[in-house]
Amino acid sequence: MSDTENEQRRAAQDVRDIEEAAEHLEQTVDRAREAVRRANDADSMAMPGGSDVVSEAEPARHEDQDPDPDLRRGTRTETETEDR
Repeated sequence: MSDTENEQRRAAQDVRDIEEAAEHLEQTVDRAREAVRRANDADSMAMPGGSDVVSEAEPARHEDQDPDPDLRRGTRTETETEDR
């Protein structure tokens, strides 16, 4: 296999990894928004005329992305990551 083919395969894998990480982040944001909604609902029910103490979750920022996809996939432990 030529160097060009190897580079293309690595690039394609990188794209798949990035897409998977983006999907994971979207799911995390969705779960956070749902948790905020439930907290707001509980707050409103707990106090008559209660206010929304918890604000809407902000969309995930790029720098919040897990820089270690192996940790997310479970192929590396957090201890191993800290040792890196």
